[in-house]
Amino acid sequence: MSRLCSNVQVTLQILAALIEKSPKDLPLFAQNVLKILGQVLKSNDITMVEASLPTFQTFCEHHDA
Repeated sequence: MSRLCSNVQVTLQILAALIEKSPKDLPLFAQNVLKILGQVLKSNDITMVEASLPTFQTFCEHHDA
């Protein structure tokens, strides 16, 4: 696994933890979460895309648009 992929996975884990620990603050950083998830999808790296799924699931569970 590349260093970039490892860094992205850590970032995604941090985002998921932030969302879970402070869901009421999600509107403050939701746009940034979506930008990061979008960049992961644009990478065309299946490992990173798969790693983003738990973060996206956590985001969807706590976002009430």
